[in-house]
Amino acid sequence: IMMKQNPNLTSEQVEASLVMVKKFSSPIFSIPMTILMITFVGLIYSSIIGAILKNADLDKNLSLFLSENLNQDYSKLSNLFSEIEGISIEKYFINLKIEKVKELIIYDELSFSEIADLLNYSSVAHLSNQFKKITGFTPTHFKQIKEAKRTQIDKL
Repeated sequence: IMMKQNPNLTSEQVEASLVMVKKFSSPIFSIPMTILMITFVGLIYSSIIGAILKNADLDKNLSLFLSENLNQDYSKLSNLFSEIEGISIEKYFINLKIEKVKELIIYDELSFSEIADLLNYSSVAHLSNQFKKITGFTPTHFKQIKEAKRTQIDKL
């Protein structure tokens, strides 16, 4: 809400808002400020999800992308996000990309190479390593599991 009303907030203004949250911890003041902080985190979520859904070219790094889109210093965005969500922006971004990879594997319309290109992985090996680290499976094994669970139409 704060960004929609005034998208030209300076990083000093955002930092001052965060200082105010810490200073005014009484319930009268903390609830509106908590809502403001959560709203700001929602803007971060929206930016990341929007970028992945639109297959935005994030060859420039995520921190630069978010800083430019939200007109804020990345370290402040990162600290706020981590404080509220308990996970770093980068880990959230990776988890979201892996969910998109799973979805594309299930659709079975693209090769692993095409999926890697679509989601801006440097290589299929990079995609596979990240996928296995998050899911415990290689993309190939995940695809085989999906196919094994699928009932052929003529077997119904």
